Amino acid sequence: MIKNILKQKRVIIIVALLLSTVVSVFIYQQIRSKAETIKLDNLRETSLVKQGNVSVSISTDGMTHIEKHDLSFEIGGVIRNVTVKEGDTVSAWQTLAYLDIAEAQKNLEKSMRDYLKERTDFDEGEQVTYSNIALTDTFKRILDKNQWDLEKSVLDVELKDIAMKKSYLTTPIDGIVAQVNYQAGDIVSTQNNSTVLTVVNENSFNFESYVEDVDALKIKKDMAARVSLDAIEGTIVDGVVSFVSPLAKLDENGLSTYKVLISFNDENLHLIDGLSGEAEIISKEAKNVLIIPNKAVTREGIASIVFLKQGDNFIKKTIKLGFTNGSDVEVISGLVKGDEVLLHK
Repeated sequence: MIKNILKQKRVIIIVALLLSTVVSVFIYQQIRSKAETIKLDNLRETSLVKQGNVSVSISTDGMTHIEKHDLSFEIGGVIRNVTVKEGDTVSAWQTLAYLDIAEAQKNLEKSMRDYLKERTDFDEGEQVTYSNIALTDTFKRILDKNQWDLEKSVLDVELKDIAMKKSYLTTPIDGIVAQVNYQAGDIVSTQNNSTVLTVVNENSFNFESYVEDVDALKIKKDMAARVSLDAIEGTIVDGVVSFVSPLAKLDENGLSTYKVLISFNDENLHLIDGLSGEAEIISKEAKNVLIIPNKAVTREGIASIVFLKQGDNFIKKTIKLGFTNGSDVEVISGLVKGDEVLLHK
């Protein structure tokens, strides 16, 4: 009898201890949950899970640049005719202007005579041999005279041919005549290399920028780019890096910069030369992914944690993350588009 009573008491005590433990754990969890809820209620800033692109980019200023060719004559003379006017459409290798050929040949002859006068004999240090016999001074003078006579005999033909080739000014591209600086009767000189006409290709615009050496090393041909132009507010123009110059150009502060050209994807864009703007050159990008701000993520060991809003409360949830650019991060799993997550200060 006494043994049964002791046994019953022991069972009661064990049950009581178990109940006490369960109640204690429950109370602790409630207190902890309540404490977290209070803490979360004090942080009301949230963000929705969105779908888009996460990218790392290099920003640079610049301006639009049209393909243009400044055309000038290689020889001096009097312009006989200019066959085009500003605004005319021209085809590649079309003649746009030409010189008076006779006048051009006279100018070439004068230049050649001036040159030949400076060549009265061979350089004193030059050894001239013929049939392994050293030439005497007499033979040398004869050779000089023969060479002079030979040059004079072909001079007229050669100069006439040069004058014919160099007297015509042609365009290397299809395009529009953007500027005409000379008219028939005007004299052009090779001294100042004056631009006679300018031809542009209205279908060949790009964005030209200069970047520092650190960025130039990161930028590669064919990288995607997004250009915003000051004159076209709210418009983003897609493009691609078409050229990164290996040659340095010193800026006003004496620092080395490198030219970068961005070609526009849309050939039907209506642009003009010299529009200023900013380009974002994309060095790495995750496209069409779920995105949340980095401020929504906390760490517990190696786990990535967010607080997901459900009704009036937030629940802790482990998620898997991908690529980040430092401000936003890709969500691989654990959330769906439209979920609302807590942002931490």
